[in-house]
Order: sequence, then structure tokens, then C-alpha cells
Amino acid sequence: MDTERRIIEAATALFRRYGIKSVTMDDIANEISISKKTIYQFYKDKNAIVTRSTHYMLSEEEKVIEEIKDSSEDVMDELIQTIEHFKKFMRVINPVLLVDLERYYPEGWSEYQKFRESCFKSNLIKSINRGVMEGYFRDDFDVEVMAKLRMAEVELAFNQKVFPHHKYDLYEIQLQFTEHFILGMSTRKGFDRIEAYKQSLKKVNS
Repeated sequence: MDTERRIIEAATALFRRYGIKSVTMDDIANEISISKKTIYQFYKDKNAIVTRSTHYMLSEEEKVIEEIKDSSEDVMDELIQTIEHFKKFMRVINPVLLVDLERYYPEGWSEYQKFRESCFKSNLIKSINRGVMEGYFRDDFDVEVMAKLRMAEVELAFNQKVFPHHKYDLYEIQLQFTEHFILGMSTRKGFDRIEAYKQSLKKVNS
């Protein structure tokens, strides 16, 4: 693996674990046993690393989204696979990451905003339309409004003023938001499918 990629992967792992602001250039260098001088050969400052790391993280997420969509039998299978992916993702990400990105790193935040529109929103619209076509979702709502609602829910969970991180579990918040979002659009067919999934989880966890 080349040095530049090692730097980004190390930085990304640290950002996910500790948030962005608290991670220093020394931390990144120590993580992969190189000098800070070596890092500066590839990136002029931490802001440049954050921007590249954000792009890397979002690209990896986009790959997962596409893999799930391609392998799913129907929209409910797609959503269930997405929930399972969220379980793993939320357990390894520090809730302050998105807050740090918005507050201190405008270029990285811009990368995230582009992703919201080009990938997250567009795929949500496709998934909702798929659900309508397959009979799992109703057809009496504005699809774009629902997609924007879902994006707002995801970001709301990271808001410490609303959900202090010492009091609320990020994964549990997102799980409840997701269930509420899906059931709010569901037909009886969709509702029954979600209930069957929840029952299967109870059996696994019992």
C-alpha cells in the first residue's frame, strides 16, 4: 500500500474513533510509524487531510450503498441490509465527527454536502420509488420531501443539543428514526414485512 493511502486510512480510522478536531498530525504520523515531515510531502495541512479523508469515507459508503441495492431482492430487503450495515457503522463512529466537520472544516463539509445531493438523496428517491412500485410504500406523498426528511433525520441524530452523546446512543436513535420513517410510508404489505424482521431479531437476541 502506498504511503499516501496509508495516511488517509490511518487518519480516517482516527477521525471515526475520536472525532476530527482532537486528532493531531502527530497522532496520524504515530499511527503508521512515519514522520510528520513525510505527511507534509503529501498534504500541506490537516485541513487537506480532512477533505481527502471525507471524500474517502463517503466513497466507501457509496460502494456499500450500491452493493446493497444490487444484491437486494426488493426494497425491504435493501432497507434491512442497510439497517444491518448501520449497526456496524454506528458502532465504530464517534458522534462528534459530523459536528467537527461542519464547525471547523468547511472544505470537508462541502464534500459531505455534495455527497448528500449526488448520492444519498438520489438513492433515497430511487429506493422510495422502488418501494412504491413493489407495493411496500404508499403513493400518496411527495417522494423528494420524504427523501429530504430522511437526510435531516440522519443529521439530527448527531446534534448534541438535541441528543447529548453522553445520554443517547447514536445507533439506537438512527434505528428508531429509520423504523419510524419506513413505517410512515408503508402499506400493510410493508408494515407486515417490517414486523416479521423485528420478530426475527427478537428470536436471534433471545
